[in-house]
Amino acid sequence: MNEVLQHWYNVSEGVHGFLLSDVSYLIEDLDKLEDEKSTINQDGNRKALEKILDSSNWKLENGRKEPFALLDVDHLDAKDSMRLYTGEKMIPILTDFATRLSENFTAEDLKAHAGSVNNHFVIRRLSGPRTGRATTKYSKEREHILAMIAYLLRGEVILYYGDEVGLQQSTTSQLDIDGGFETMNWNPDADSVKISNFYKQLGNIHGMINQTSETNTDDAIYKTEGGIFAFKRDQYIVVANLDDNNAEFDLKSEFLLPDNVTLIVKCSTPNSGLVLDEPILPSTFTAVGTSGYVMKF
Repeated sequence: MNEVLQHWYNVSEGVHGFLLSDVSYLIEDLDKLEDEKSTINQDGNRKALEKILDSSNWKLENGRKEPFALLDVDHLDAKDSMRLYTGEKMIPILTDFATRLSENFTAEDLKAHAGSVNNHFVIRRLSGPRTGRATTKYSKEREHILAMIAYLLRGEVILYYGDEVGLQQSTTSQLDIDGGFETMNWNPDADSVKISNFYKQLGNIHGMINQTSETNTDDAIYKTEGGIFAFKRDQYIVVANLDDNNAEFDLKSEFLLPDNVTLIVKCSTPNSGLVLDEPILPSTFTAVGTSGYVMKF
């Protein structure tokens, strides 16, 4: 495997690294195959991975630097996975953010998960070819809440093709047939356009906050109250209401904001009804049922 990586790294200057999927299954204990957890994240997997990634004897051509590896450890607890496979090394970890949460995840579930994997070297994926689209497990409103949280946490996000326009697992009912071709509805009021604009806003905020962040550590402050999950990172506050009903949340007291502060809406889930750049009074904020908001102060 190490020789395969070396060959492809040198044969193409367009390759800068490798995605190694299911590394926590590298070695299987044939006597314990019925107990899935006994074959995951065992020490033998780590030793095998070290051999695969050992490029110390590689003959790197054209002055190339050592490659990076993106490890897919979408099993068990991500924090334990990082500790086992990366040690002191800064190796990126790929995690299927949404699939780690149950269908009826709570605000406390979000708080526990976000705090366990929030750092620069986590790459989150909401949907994927193996897991399918997040909307097959969650409602589209909850999927949008997860996307908002993923983009505002520290780390990077992989967007699965089609999520940016709200495609379901089966897309036929969402497409208009025009002359035998299937085309998306791009009318300004169409859901696909609203969802596309939502992801564009998230991408812009994600880029700005990562460029201006002054720390490489997890500096986010997490809060929960009933069905509300909220966190503050730099000058941004994210609020998600997981309940079906509207809920009030005192942002000013929860995050110790100054008396004269005004929050500006920079992004919200398509069902929120709020307008971009709309000012919000933090002490009297009401979140619509199953909606999310990104505000800047």
